[in-house]
Amino acid sequence: MMASEIGWAAGFLDAEGSFCFQERAPRISACQVQREPLNRLVTMFGGGITEKSERGNRQAAGTWQLVGRRAAAVMMTVYGLMSCKRRREIGLALQAWRGARHWGPAKHPKPWIPVKVGRPSSWMELTVPRLGWVAGFLDGDGSFRFHRTAPRVEATQVDHDGSECLGRLRSLFGGFVRQR
Repeated sequence: MMASEIGWAAGFLDAEGSFCFQERAPRISACQVQREPLNRLVTMFGGGITEKSERGNRQAAGTWQLVGRRAAAVMMTVYGLMSCKRRREIGLALQAWRGARHWGPAKHPKPWIPVKVGRPSSWMELTVPRLGWVAGFLDGDGSFRFHRTAPRVEATQVDHDGSECLGRLRSLFGGFVRQR
């Protein structure tokens, strides 16, 4: 798998994913109206897609899920590219998984990674995985349109404090972050 593909998956999961430990196994899920990004995750990592039917004024959506050892492997692979919030989720899920692998919680499980996570290194340098992250993030939470006389790219975060992710985009490409 290429570094840009891992970066794309990290960006998309940063925008649309969730990481948890549920029913004695690590679990990753991502919900999306567009089917193509979910199919891409299945091709890259496996897992499955379940469909949610339309309700009221909501569109039908698909949810990709990956459970167990494969989910843990993906969490460890994308960890370094994720936002602080997602890194915390991954850390807690892997810590719980490590304790549960021994027929119940370990007496003193050592965390796989620290739960208190600092900000990742500077995003000023545009590397292939980071460019992949941008593409994945914009696949999840971005929009592209023509405004007046110039093209416009926008990204919106509504499910959590997106200042870190939007700040990454700003440090790489300029622009501004507007609070709503």
